[in-house]
Amino acid sequence: MSRSKYDLAGVLTIGPLYAVDITRLPAVDTNHCDISAILAEMQHLRAEVRIVGQLTEELRQLRAELESVRDQCAKLQADKEAFPPLAATATTSISQPTTNSQERSTMPVRPRLFADIMQKK
Repeated sequence: MSRSKYDLAGVLTIGPLYAVDITRLPAVDTNHCDISAILAEMQHLRAEVRIVGQLTEELRQLRAELESVRDQCAKLQADKEAFPPLAATATTSISQPTTNSQERSTMPVRPRLFADIMQKK
């Protein structure tokens, strides 16, 4: 026997092979192309082009909105610079109590009710 050990042509017979899913087979020639697969691919590509078009329009709208927000911020900044500063007062601030703070801290704090206010009048 002069056959190699990997040559099984004379030993093994295989029946005919069938494709279960013809879309998985590569096209051999332009005559062998599946038109339905080409049309399905074209539909997917058209859908992707539509999505890209929508995203482009949304991006354009976002850029326009961002530009209007920038303009508003610039206008507010200009208004802030044109506003005169508040004058500082030399009087005592509100946070400093005018009464004896130690005396107030020892007294129990009771919320004032509407009835208590009416009785004092």
